[in-house]
Amino acid sequence: MTRYRDAARLSRLVRQEGVSLVHSSDFQFTEYLLRSACSAGIPSVLHIRAPIDRRTAEKYRCADATAVIAISRRVELRLGQRAATPPEKIVLIHDAVDPNLFRPRDPRSNGNILRRQYHTGDTALVGIVGRVEPVKEQLGFIRIAHEVLRNTDKATFFIIGQIKNVSYYAQLVREIRQNGLAERVRFTGHRVDIPEVLAALDVLVSLSGGSVRYEAMMCGVPVLCAWSRRPEESSSIRHMETGFLVPERDIEAVSRVLLDVVADGPLRQRVGANGRTWAQAHLTHTTLVRDTQNLYDRLLREWRSGKA
Repeated sequence: MTRYRDAARLSRLVRQEGVSLVHSSDFQFTEYLLRSACSAGIPSVLHIRAPIDRRTAEKYRCADATAVIAISRRVELRLGQRAATPPEKIVLIHDAVDPNLFRPRDPRSNGNILRRQYHTGDTALVGIVGRVEPVKEQLGFIRIAHEVLRNTDKATFFIIGQIKNVSYYAQLVREIRQNGLAERVRFTGHRVDIPEVLAALDVLVSLSGGSVRYEAMMCGVPVLCAWSRRPEESSSIRHMETGFLVPERDIEAVSRVLLDVVADGPLRQRVGANGRTWAQAHLTHTTLVRDTQNLYDRLLREWRSGKA
């Protein structure tokens, strides 16, 4: 029952403060969004940050918002195809990355932080970033590493992130030991210096999506995105142009692409530079603010003309 009281309080606050528009950053708060906007007769904006299905969209009344922001082409397509959201309500506004924080490694700095700390020698540094838990697919990453290392000794693999699931971590350790990968697959644990760590990588592997892909692109690090994207769902990563894309869930298919990337330094540099150019054009925080403000302005103009 406290939720109803909270919604009523929020509705009163919106009216008292003369709010002109309400924006929710998560679909799980849609009921609060809609109640407060409806009570004041003002527009509402809902952010959708991951693909949702029709059942979820109906449960949370997502289509009742005045506008729905999708943070990626994938989310945009899924909203229209699977969540039955009216296309005229969907607006694509990418999440943002701070280019002052995420940037290529300065060659004048004191070396590569991962090479310095882990003594990797002359190998390509391949990483996966995220909490250590099944949804982040580190087990698949280890199996990809195993396939690559069957064919080359010129790669070192890093699992970067806090250990959230201890039993899953134990499973990963067993997989590494059983396949003799301990010298080439390293856990870094939680890092507070993620911008420096990302910039130190030669390739980022993404098996579950997430904004870390954009952060790596802004650092000029090429991203290999696998399993979670079809080509038509990806506007940021175009295969062999701004990144590498392997849509099928296949260890060997990903390993073949990664093996070529590991072996070809000029290819990594070219694709990484293209990815950074795309990120600078589409993923800066100033672009996010501009596009969001433009949406607000449009909705408010339409709302005011409707009241006139």
